[in-house]
Amino acid sequence: MSIQSFFPISDLLTSAILLKAIISFIILLGIGLLRHFILRIILLRLETPEQRYQWSKGIQTASIVLAIVSIGPIWIAGFQNAATYLGLLTAGLAITLQEVIQNIAAWIAILFIRPFKVGDRIQIGTYTGDVIDLGVLQFTLIEVGNWVDADQNTGRVLRIPNNMVFKQVLANYYSGVDFIWNEIAVCLTHNSNWQKAKELLEEIAARHGNDIKDSVQQQMNTVTNQYLVNHSSLSSSVFTSITEKGIVLTIRYICEPRQRRNSAQVIWEEILTAFSGYADIVFVQK
Repeated sequence: MSIQSFFPISDLLTSAILLKAIISFIILLGIGLLRHFILRIILLRLETPEQRYQWSKGIQTASIVLAIVSIGPIWIAGFQNAATYLGLLTAGLAITLQEVIQNIAAWIAILFIRPFKVGDRIQIGTYTGDVIDLGVLQFTLIEVGNWVDADQNTGRVLRIPNNMVFKQVLANYYSGVDFIWNEIAVCLTHNSNWQKAKELLEEIAARHGNDIKDSVQQQMNTVTNQYLVNHSSLSSSVFTSITEKGIVLTIRYICEPRQRRNSAQVIWEEILTAFSGYADIVFVQK
């Protein structure tokens, strides 16, 4: 049999693949136009950015699922049997699309398990930020911290592969309860009147955190239905310790995660005002 006799078969395969590619392109184009048309109609009727974002992401997800369901059978049909298809698919994807598959699997896990959602503040690995977008292959954060103190955002956008949720420890500042404990350490000289200083700090601490204590308590009661969480009193308090430098009085109070810096500023200003009337209360000089 001559080599030329194979050419018709090769041409036939090429034509079949080309036809499938054309059909796939038409389907994708149609889905894209439909998505654009639906978004234009719906987004004009939504008022808040949060609603527009949620609808936009929902329609995008539906479009991806519709594309997979529509195009998948077209390409699967060309194989002689399912075993051949699965074998080729597994071998090819395992080598060339490993990261992509992991990211898609993590995206599905994020959608259904919901370790975090848009608007949450999270820390994953060495990165901390507010979640502003969830994509098929990556999620996006507005960076928090780094060279900026007290959990303020830096303005940088971090795009993190979804599969990081499988590989790194994830901390969610808003998982179940919308508060964190914050501490402010006040260091005084050894010969300061620390008893009076502690009394003043306890008065200041009592004015902070206690206003949201009832709300936090309700959240904690709800969380204990899902997790085994042992929590102590939610009241603000002041702890005493001593170091080589001086006596350390530490205020511990609850606050909303994004208000940590603002609340600390208010407390420090109250501390400076309260201590200004006592010559025997002296801060340690750094």
